[in-house]
Amino acid sequence: MNLQALATACAVALLLALPAHAADDAPATGNGTAPRANADRAERLLTELDKRFNTADTDHDGSLTQAEAKAMPRVAQNFGAIDRDGSGTVTRAELMSYLRDRQADRQR
Repeated sequence: MNLQALATACAVALLLALPAHAADDAPATGNGTAPRANADRAERLLTELDKRFNTADTDHDGSLTQAEAKAMPRVAQNFGAIDRDGSGTVTRAELMSYLRDRQADRQR
């Protein structure tokens, strides 16, 4: 998994406000187990984000209206910032872009 995907996954975790699962992350042992654990966690977080997005997208058009976004409160709270093109809907791509930008801001 590349660093951008890992950064996105971290941002997803912040957005979803999922509880930390520290026990899932293996300590660094010099044999690469910690990076694999982080990659596995990132994949789980991205899967969770997809599930929540799909559940919120009640008309299954691939985007969230403001009403649909209420099922994802942090998306609803930041709807204007996430809706980059001003279309009045949030696509998965816009959400991922927003999350990557937020993560980059936190790393500065």
